[in-house]
Amino acid sequence: MNAPTLIVGLGGTGSKIVAKVANKTNSQQRKQVRFVCIDTDVNDLRTLREKNPFLVTIQTSAPYTVGEYLDKNHYARDVWFPTHHIMNSKTPTEGAGQVRAISRLAFDTCVREGALEPLEQAIDGLYPLDGRVNGQALRVIVVSSLAGGTGSGIILPAAMYIKNYLDKHFKRNASVMRGFLLLPDIFFAAKSPEEINNLCCNGYAALRELDAFMRRSDCERESGILHSLSLTMPDPTTDSRVDYKLAPFNFCFLYGAQNTSDQRLSSFEEYMNQAANIVYAQSISALSGRSNSSEDNTILTLCAGHGRNRFCGAGSSCMIYPKEDVIRYMADVWALKSMGEGWLYLDRKYEEYSRRQEQLMERDPMAEMMSLRDFYINTVETDKESALTARIRKECRAQDAANPTQDVGKWEHYLIDLGEMIHQEIEADVQMENAKQDLQTSYNTLTSVGKNETEGIEAERDAAYAKLMEYHKRSLASAQIVASSIINNHILAEGDLTETSKRTHMEYWLRGNKDQFAHPASVRYFLYGLQNLLDKRIADSRTRLEKIHKDLKELDDQIDDQETEGIREDITDYRVTKKVFVFPERVNLTAVDDLVDYFQNHQKSVDEERDQLVRMRVLEALREHVGRLVNCMELFFSTLRVCLEDTRRDRNLIRGRYSNCEGSTTYYVCANSRCLDAMEQEMPYEFSSMDSEVSRTIYCEIKRMGLSREEIDSRGLKKMYENEIMDYWRRAVLRKNGARLEINVIDALMNEACYMADRKDITMTEQEAYCQSKLTQTANMAEPFIERPQGEIRHPIKVSCYSENVRRRYEGFITRALNEEGGYADDSVDDCELIFYHALYGIRAVDLQQFSPEINSRTMKRRAGIYYEAYKSRVSKLGPVLARNSDITPHIDRNWHLAKYLPDLSDEVHEKEIKDVFRAMVWGLISENIKYQVSDHLYTPESNDNRDFIVPSREGDAAKANPCDKLSELADALAINPPQVARILRSLDTQIEIELRDRKKFGETLFARRIRWHDPAKVHQNHGENMVNYFRIQEFDKETDASIFDILYWYKYSKPVDEYNVDNMNLLRDAIIELVEYYISRFVGQNLQNAAFAVVMVDQLIRFKENMTKQGLMNNGEPLRPDRLLDETVGMVTSALNRRFREEYLIDSSDLHNVLVEIDRAANEIRDAQAKNPFGA
Repeated sequence: MNAPTLIVGLGGTGSKIVAKVANKTNSQQRKQVRFVCIDTDVNDLRTLREKNPFLVTIQTSAPYTVGEYLDKNHYARDVWFPTHHIMNSKTPTEGAGQVRAISRLAFDTCVREGALEPLEQAIDGLYPLDGRVNGQALRVIVVSSLAGGTGSGIILPAAMYIKNYLDKHFKRNASVMRGFLLLPDIFFAAKSPEEINNLCCNGYAALRELDAFMRRSDCERESGILHSLSLTMPDPTTDSRVDYKLAPFNFCFLYGAQNTSDQRLSSFEEYMNQAANIVYAQSISALSGRSNSSEDNTILTLCAGHGRNRFCGAGSSCMIYPKEDVIRYMADVWALKSMGEGWLYLDRKYEEYSRRQEQLMERDPMAEMMSLRDFYINTVETDKESALTARIRKECRAQDAANPTQDVGKWEHYLIDLGEMIHQEIEADVQMENAKQDLQTSYNTLTSVGKNETEGIEAERDAAYAKLMEYHKRSLASAQIVASSIINNHILAEGDLTETSKRTHMEYWLRGNKDQFAHPASVRYFLYGLQNLLDKRIADSRTRLEKIHKDLKELDDQIDDQETEGIREDITDYRVTKKVFVFPERVNLTAVDDLVDYFQNHQKSVDEERDQLVRMRVLEALREHVGRLVNCMELFFSTLRVCLEDTRRDRNLIRGRYSNCEGSTTYYVCANSRCLDAMEQEMPYEFSSMDSEVSRTIYCEIKRMGLSREEIDSRGLKKMYENEIMDYWRRAVLRKNGARLEINVIDALMNEACYMADRKDITMTEQEAYCQSKLTQTANMAEPFIERPQGEIRHPIKVSCYSENVRRRYEGFITRALNEEGGYADDSVDDCELIFYHALYGIRAVDLQQFSPEINSRTMKRRAGIYYEAYKSRVSKLGPVLARNSDITPHIDRNWHLAKYLPDLSDEVHEKEIKDVFRAMVWGLISENIKYQVSDHLYTPESNDNRDFIVPSREGDAAKANPCDKLSELADALAINPPQVARILRSLDTQIEIELRDRKKFGETLFARRIRWHDPAKVHQNHGENMVNYFRIQEFDKETDASIFDILYWYKYSKPVDEYNVDNMNLLRDAIIELVEYYISRFVGQNLQNAAFAVVMVDQLIRFKENMTKQGLMNNGEPLRPDRLLDETVGMVTSALNRRFREEYLIDSSDLHNVLVEIDRAANEIRDAQAKNPFGA
């Protein structure tokens, strides 16, 4: 039983991958899995819903602009959203436009309005109240791109929302959260440099956020930046905001463009498919249980990395025997061999004839074009070389009953039998037979009365005549009824009559001696021949009917007196005609006999009329029906040509699909062109009585179309071709070769070994060796799609899975072959499939070169990664006033690009960025790039707009900024102003370059003179020309020359207690020392640098000690604390210098020793004095 699993797709890419995963599952698997897609793009979601009804889709955006969202969400506007006028008119319903914060803004509103209820219902659905206890942890997989706007903008909030919901509602059920995140390089194809840069920035920013929040949950007890890091989300039940103190993920799988072996896939679609394969393999497939178990064993690795190594890589590969495609290929081959080479023979001949005849007609106007029907009949009867025409003649011609030495078309026998049946049906009309008997009685009565009396003879005459006229009417009606009955029961009879025993059904004559149904070409010939014969028979019937009608008219004329022009006599006027009926005393018997003869002749003509009417109506209906069948049959053959081209294309597509699979992680067994060619030779098409089956299928569809009153088109024929004809060929192939085609994946691989060797004497040892090499090759394709991490070698978790049937058949071989791939059997795996899964755990994001900074050490040089470089280039230009920035932060919080608010992926980079702020602060103060305006009590930059030199509010909002009036705030002001930091640090290098150009020594530099370390002789020589104001910390003591270490003390002094951070103090101290060392290193040779460092450091330490023991008042009138030497900043400086002299400068400095001793002595004196007077001021 699979663990309950929730798979969530974020954004367009994530949602499409989840849809692909869903399509891989069966109904049984879907009982334990829920699929949810979340996106801002309404169009993409609509498409997903239409194609995947079992997906839950959630649109996180409403039809508002960003400006309207912010007008409703003041917290976002004032605290975290990077407000900018160019975004106010953007509508998130069409996507986030690569701005991640827009996606978060829409999601934030979605949460507040309770629109994520479908997600919650999907989770609830995995825990039904059915009495069963599922002890397995819920597996949640969140799939998204790191590079786009929508998905990457809500990875963090969506994951934390899900985690919080599970923690709140299912406390007794464990859960494991995985992220499956696509790296930017997958999307580089066909992108402009600017677009690639945006993708890289978003990718780095998203990963930096995830890394920080996963570390936050692992380092809950630590203080500092991680402790203060928060992501607040709205609580729809209380209308307040909540910070979920939870890790977004247990593991984050990163999925990039190349695997650990530096190999790539061939297309973006392949990357999407591979992503779906990996997610399916690790969460749903048969090997997911083994993979989850191995994942649980990585806890020690996580502990060793203090939770920073929760990033992973995964890869999946498959060995598949594409059984259905191989069978389809052979069916295509057989179909083309049977239908393609023979069935269209006569149509091609007619095309050739038509081309020749058209050319002849251009030259000879008297030349004529033979119709397709006539050409077809003529060719069948004269072409003695074609196997098709021979088959047609055999199936459609039979011995002539009248002349056994001749053969005739079977349609002639058909019409003979049909004619006999018509006669029988006419004779079988009981009502007409009774009417005929009644009519004869009338004749007899008329004759009898005429012999015996004169009275009543005229009444009998009139009665006989009336009955004759009624008989004629009944005859016409009978003809209609009988004809309709015959037409409906014999001509237009519906259903499959291909096995009929009635000779009056056309289908009877389309069967051979062994009940094999005629070939479609034979049916076509039969119909053409029948058409011609029907034309003749109908013409004959029409001629006979015309003659009958003429005879009937002549009979009527016998009653009429031809000498009375303009008067039409009827039977009542018979007495005034030349035929005198009654003499004065007796009946004219001759006239009576003549009248009876007249009646009988008229009746005979009526009977003949009825016979011909029935025949003509039946034959006309038959001709109309045959005409429709001919039209359908001709359409079939023209459609067949198109369908066969499709089949040929389909066959070639299968060959191409499996002949070159480079750039794919699936190895298709026994399906390359060499194997398919070998199978064609091994399983050739041979004519079989089974072909009669497909002929029956075709005829039945043609008949159905012919009987339909709808307009004839090719759609039904194409559907029949694909669903029935090709299904027939599939069954035909399997009847004969099923044992060689319906096999498992290892059977197929063994066959491939034989086919590729192209010899039949290959040994089992050779086959197994070949199979082993292909299994290894496929396993290697499961290398995780992540660049190989730097540092220690990591060994992947390897799992592979195959079916129980494969195990039973190849137990020894498969166990040996997959020993190192964690192979095992499972009933749920298809016999035609073998799955491999590799995963790397314990990776830090910075271990990946694309995310790592530049390395330039003594032993190693490497340029910065593309994601790192693009990201740092972007964020370094972002100042604190959002409206003045020409760019927008790639983060979902306006401040998270700053080291002050979010740690970097690299500790070294994070430390450097904080040090750079302190370095800029120290240099700014020393060089007076930053000045303290005593009158205004403000720190201001030397050459920039004061609006950019501001201190953020406690929430981090620069819009609610305060002026910079404290030394500790100076670092804060610089921390949110990377452009200002960069400008000040550039001024440092510019100053050094100027001084080097002027060939100054260190003692002559601005820096040395400001800290009062300079060459006194040189100063005296230049008199006052080079004199400068010494460095002083004007905010506190404008009278005392400060040492560089004084900055450390006064920074701490001005810092609020609740904001004090000892780590930052140490970084400030190091930044001070490193600035001194950097400046000196540019002016002093390497062999003398350590000595120079030592001299300057001791000098500054001495002044620091003096200043810390100085008594007096600060600028604000408050007294200086007398115990300043006991402040921890003194210990920070002395311990750092002591370590540096010993470990880096390698100098045993007596001067330093003496200063340290003096500091200790003075500190002890202060402690002693405090001990004697513990309550003193």
